[in-house]
Amino acid sequence: TDPLLEQAIALVIATGEASASLIQRRLGVGYPRAARIMDLLVELGVVGESKDGGRSREVLIKPGKDPFKDLIEKRMRGGGAR
Repeated sequence: TDPLLEQAIALVIATGEASASLIQRRLGVGYPRAARIMDLLVELGVVGESKDGGRSREVLIKPGKDPFKDLIEKRMRGGGAR
């Protein structure tokens, strides 16, 4: 996993949007690393697939919730990370 993954999770939940370019700008990383982080966020169930064929993705975990608790619950139900 990427050491910036937790920061990326907090970022997309706080902003309510998720894209590689957002991660690039806010976390100061290059596109390849930002794209890998986005792939991890999808795999973990933090964000969904592309919206309307665009680069932005729906954030599946809402602000005010414990993202790690949500991830664990999704995994226990059989969704999210595989």
